[in-house]
Amino acid sequence: SEIKYKLADRYREIINGVIPFLETLTAAHLRILDPNRGIRLEPFFKWLLYKRFESDITSYYLTLSRLLLKNKKILNAVTKRDASLLIESDLDEDLDEYGVEIKFNEEFRTRLSELIKKIKKSESKDDKDTLEDLKKDTELIENQVINLKKLLQSNSKILFLEDGKLLKLMDIFDENSKKQILLFTEYTDTQKAIKEFLENRYSKEEIEFVNSSTKN
Repeated sequence: SEIKYKLADRYREIINGVIPFLETLTAAHLRILDPNRGIRLEPFFKWLLYKRFESDITSYYLTLSRLLLKNKKILNAVTKRDASLLIESDLDEDLDEYGVEIKFNEEFRTRLSELIKKIKKSESKDDKDTLEDLKKDTELIENQVINLKKLLQSNSKILFLEDGKLLKLMDIFDENSKKQILLFTEYTDTQKAIKEFLENRYSKEEIEFVNSSTKN
């Protein structure tokens, strides 16, 4: 049966603003290497972001944090004309702050290097427009992340104040305290939040977590 929960009033601004925020994003990071493919993927990217928001506040926050750092690294590499900065740069210190990890595969680094060479020779209008959109997206995402960070619990990088979904989950666990419960999540980020939330309330002997990174 459907389980209903209520988000605290402190989230009202985020909830009311999520659609305008997504509508304003250009998803320029998808166009920077392959403009035509990026344009086709933009609606799907926005839909995925909304699904993350719909799933839980932690998944939405961590996804935006990764996207923010990814965009910053791309902009940093293009501005300094050095694709090697995708691997290591002064932005890496931000990783601990957000609790996320950013990696670029070799193909992405190679294609960005080619783009940088192209820009050095002659910066086309399309490339310039894409970079401007990327800067605008980065500012929008950073503002959203900053607003979300204000709602984090003081002792956690991923748990939010008055998270109605987790509190409702706790009620279900309390009501079924004598039963074994199997809980599935769509996103690993959601599991991270549930794991930290439950580990603050149960002993490690009482709970166990499994995901794609778990070894037999």
